[in-house]
Amino acid sequence: MEQAYASRFIYILILAFFIPSSGHAQEEIEEDTLIQQQIYDYGNIGLAFYQTNINLDSAEFYYKKALELAYSSSRYNINFRVAIYHTLLASLYRDIYNNGEALMHLNEAERILNRTDPTHYFFGYVYHNKGNIYRVQEDYYRTKEYYEYALDFYIRNGYQNMNEFAFVYSNYVELLLELKEYELAEEKFSMIDLNRLNVSPVVKFRILTTNGSLYSQMGKYDLAVKQFEQAEKNLKYQPTIKEYPRDILNYYYDVIEFYILYGDYDQALKKCDDAYIFIESLDSRATISKIVYSTDISLRSAGVHYQQGNLERALWIVNNSIKDLDVFIKNISIENSTNFKTNELSTALPDLYVLKSRILFEVYKRTHAFEDLVKSYEAYQKTIETLNHMKLAMSDENSRIFATSRILEVYNEAIYVGKLLHDLTGEFKYLEQSFVFAETSKSFALYSEIKDVEAMQFSDLPDNIKQREKRFMGEIQAYEELLYKEQISSSPDSSNITFYKDALFHLEDDYGDLKQEIEQNYENYYELKYNPKFVTLSEVQDKLAYRDALIEYVLSDSLLITYVVDRKGINVFSQEIEPEFTNKCLEYYELLNNQNFSGGVRENYRRYVELGYEFYKILIEPCLEYTDRKNFTIIPDGAITYIPFEGLVTKETDTEYINYMKLPYLIKDFSVGYSHSSTLLFSERYKTKSPEDRVLAFAPLYENSLYSTDTAQFRQMFEDSDYLFPLVGTIKEVQSINETVPSRVFINEKATEANFKKYASDYNVLHLAMHTIMRDDNPLNSMLAFTNVDTGDTIEDNRLYAYEIYNMKLNAQMAVLSSCNSGLGKMQKGEGMMSLARGFIYAGCPSIIMTLWQVADKSSSELMTSFYKYLKRGKSKPEAMRLAKIDYLESADDLTSNPYFWSGFVVLGDGSPIYRKSGFAYWMIVITVFAGLMIFFQYRKS
Repeated sequence: MEQAYASRFIYILILAFFIPSSGHAQEEIEEDTLIQQQIYDYGNIGLAFYQTNINLDSAEFYYKKALELAYSSSRYNINFRVAIYHTLLASLYRDIYNNGEALMHLNEAERILNRTDPTHYFFGYVYHNKGNIYRVQEDYYRTKEYYEYALDFYIRNGYQNMNEFAFVYSNYVELLLELKEYELAEEKFSMIDLNRLNVSPVVKFRILTTNGSLYSQMGKYDLAVKQFEQAEKNLKYQPTIKEYPRDILNYYYDVIEFYILYGDYDQALKKCDDAYIFIESLDSRATISKIVYSTDISLRSAGVHYQQGNLERALWIVNNSIKDLDVFIKNISIENSTNFKTNELSTALPDLYVLKSRILFEVYKRTHAFEDLVKSYEAYQKTIETLNHMKLAMSDENSRIFATSRILEVYNEAIYVGKLLHDLTGEFKYLEQSFVFAETSKSFALYSEIKDVEAMQFSDLPDNIKQREKRFMGEIQAYEELLYKEQISSSPDSSNITFYKDALFHLEDDYGDLKQEIEQNYENYYELKYNPKFVTLSEVQDKLAYRDALIEYVLSDSLLITYVVDRKGINVFSQEIEPEFTNKCLEYYELLNNQNFSGGVRENYRRYVELGYEFYKILIEPCLEYTDRKNFTIIPDGAITYIPFEGLVTKETDTEYINYMKLPYLIKDFSVGYSHSSTLLFSERYKTKSPEDRVLAFAPLYENSLYSTDTAQFRQMFEDSDYLFPLVGTIKEVQSINETVPSRVFINEKATEANFKKYASDYNVLHLAMHTIMRDDNPLNSMLAFTNVDTGDTIEDNRLYAYEIYNMKLNAQMAVLSSCNSGLGKMQKGEGMMSLARGFIYAGCPSIIMTLWQVADKSSSELMTSFYKYLKRGKSKPEAMRLAKIDYLESADDLTSNPYFWSGFVVLGDGSPIYRKSGFAYWMIVITVFAGLMIFFQYRKS
């Protein structure tokens, strides 16, 4: 969470006051030279205070005086010069961590430039500095959008300022390194030739530093050393570089981290000392900068001492740094207390909290003193609270996902410490807290997005704000679709792509401004968004049905922690896991997903049984010591997500002869459902209306001249959405459902996207038997393929994209995605599968039936028919699926009993029954019991 500093544009700002405005977009007025000079003088005084970091209050005062005079005078043009003052104020506010004010002034600068000169080079500064604000909050993917747009703006408008372009480019490459996109970073940086680049010494210095970091993280030690040494020489022999303290500090940050990465701790500490000396050499009145700079270096220094085992010294440094920053942030947050947490995220505090937690746990491991363990636990509580707020403050879902993947180890450490305290004391509060830690580490991005939507919907926001938000979302979705279609067309138009990207960027920029305005001005929304409630163990136990048990896993590199909860008890245990466990999970999935029925069949069978039994022994058998329930809800973690539990083997089995029909599958004794997290499982979603208690089913016709309908066996053989196999079994599938439960069915050319969007919110169950096209490179562009027959629809394209699903409001209790790979997607650490199922959950559907791989038509149709039969009898969804699979196995042959054909269908989310047992059956039972009692009493009487 290190400081990412704005570019140095002071020199250009001064020159700007002497450049007459071009007045592209509005009529110029003749200016009063006296007022012009007075405004310039105010700005120049403010600039002098800002440059020296001596008195930022005075800098703010004079900048505001300049703006006040400019706006109040009728003889002064409001043009890019005023935009410069707003940008200077934004830089000042960012330096004192008032990011809300900073963004407000950058937005005003942008509005002025749009009115007066839409191609002015200063737009690049604005977008660059917006990116810098998001970067210090670790909203990296949002930052990436701003940096890329700033670079594109400079390129499109003729590189009007090469120094600034180089600064943005350098920051962009550093960001790619943060995102671990090393190859792209190297490719981008290789395009810069310092010998030919006509830029200032400080820009060359910055580029050398960035290049050193690039080579360092790519493992090119010698090249990194060469770059850092050249940067040090430039610093020594180029006096003008010393005028840019922030860039010098960036050099120290990077070179210290280089030595830490390669284990040269003595050299790292030496560079820390050099950095401290440099900080002390700054003007004694620059107190604000010195606090921030010193704590950034202290974080690195403490990290080195921690690695060396100097725990006492490391803890002393961390505690003092936290104390200094805490006082500093409280002082700058006095006017708006709600900004404290957000301001805190812009400093080194989150990293300091993480390091403090780890140091204290290492101290406990040395002393075995209970109070040291409690101190570590309390530090982890503060750490997790801060990290959660950091992720909630991010505006981009990808940033949240990336942040979770980076800090997942911290969550696992906190979970272990809480469990350890419970083991030592028996106090339930520690177990409860460890479980909450686990919940905050699972599908946080999805849950926070849902909570944000609910905050928007149920807070006290005025209707006009809600309508603006809705309009933005609709326009963003429309341009996303236009852009994607243009990009995948056979002959994409580059001018259209540029136009759509530009429109999207500005829409998302304006949408971000709206969200910022809402957070600043509507406390109820802020509270709802930033205080999400995670379910506790006690609440899980209360909410579970009597016959159900919940099993939640937390998987780290070498340890598996398992929570087992039912109405009778709450238990937790841990076991060490071999290093190959994750690879075995992937191997097990691949055995099922990529079946080869013509070769290696015997070896596949042997390995399937072997792994299936091994996973049963690790994941299920130990849980049976703590619960006698037969209905399990599984909350997987990490690679465990790849395992369909229903097909696990519960006994050692002779594999000499292949016999899938007779294997002792887990499903023969237990029903199994799944959820991303316990919190999502038990979250109550508000419905906009009560849907009809019927199924809305779709089975589209696919016309394709390349293939005949007689040869189609699998749901998806190609990713090309223009060439899809016809699905023979789906028509029968939805017709059977219609015969079993009340339904409305759209088949063949009637199975259109338009009909789905028109009726989806009105039905209690949605059933989609169609192709799925997955796009792992961009999951939001994954799609469900409705009919490809030309229906004359000029609005919908019969491709329902994931981002469209996210923007729907569904009232259904269950969505059945009877399509291949509907539950599969890119695996994200801490989030699970980025599948289409996420979109339906986000849109309001609490229960999803999905597939984990390509599913054969015939087996799918049989399973779905039985599934609905048991649902109609009042069975829970997991139990209905279990019974349907058992029915299927009883009628299967040697080939089709292979788990490939039946274990891919899983139940995700709420497992409660869709159809309750009929009132007639209930009263028949009551009458029978009553009659029996009457006969019994009559018999006793006689």
